[in-house]
Amino acid sequence: MSTPDSPTAHTDHADHADDRFERWFPGVPPDPRLPSLLCLAGSGAGPGEFRPWKAALSGRIEVAAVALPGREHRAREPNIDSLPELVTRLKRAAAPLLTAPFALFGYSTGALVMYELARSFTPEQRGNLLHLFVGGQPAPRWPQTDSGHSDQSDAELIDYLRRMGGTPEEVLNSPPFMRLFLRALRADLRFAERYDHPGPAHLPCPLTLFAGQHDAVVPPHTLPAWVEETARAFRFVRLPGAHFTLRTDRDLIIAGISALCGSTRSAHGSLPHAPPAHPPSRQPRCWSK
Repeated sequence: MSTPDSPTAHTDHADHADDRFERWFPGVPPDPRLPSLLCLAGSGAGPGEFRPWKAALSGRIEVAAVALPGREHRAREPNIDSLPELVTRLKRAAAPLLTAPFALFGYSTGALVMYELARSFTPEQRGNLLHLFVGGQPAPRWPQTDSGHSDQSDAELIDYLRRMGGTPEEVLNSPPFMRLFLRALRADLRFAERYDHPGPAHLPCPLTLFAGQHDAVVPPHTLPAWVEETARAFRFVRLPGAHFTLRTDRDLIIAGISALCGSTRSAHGSLPHAPPAHPPSRQPRCWSK
């Protein structure tokens, strides 16, 4: 689960069915010259999580942070608590980026969304998919979150966030902001609680999993099964942090992604060679796509 780091929220009026590219990908060119990295943060969080990524990856990768309804500049729009609806609308909005080489990154429940987005692609779109990066989330065949959190009261959810750590007290103690954030959080938790895995995807792209060594939220035994979701190379990257590695280990994650996606050389998405790290139960066929 990811949480916000500032009690600042921006709102405006918008049609909840507005799936224009610029609503979902503010500030992103629809025809980037570089490979795109579509990024989605965890439960309740918004595209602001990836502002530092843009400068860090400038000139190598076009960071396309997803702005979901119900958060940041879209705070007045209804949240989406149905994963199929969310994937359908995100895929529609992202269409301009899917006609050229791109990769996906999802953290916490954002990992589940990006995984299902990858499953939904047409053969042509799959041909442009360079890599799927995930972090902070159980493999799809395991329960995706503890049951019942989406039905808890505001006070119970805030207490849960406080026990997890990683959320500043000024955020937890800001009632106007928490009212907006908890609505988004509940929507994300709800689709994760309802998730029913249809079986391994065998995606035709490499898959890299980032995991904090001290993550007390995601059970360690639920992580290795991510290897089942790709027919290509699989890498399991251990990070020194806990659940909030998206922030505490941000530079390490960015460096890893940059090494794999930053030197794309062809429209077919060839990746630089790198030695794979993987569970002993399976040898990846290759590392480069």
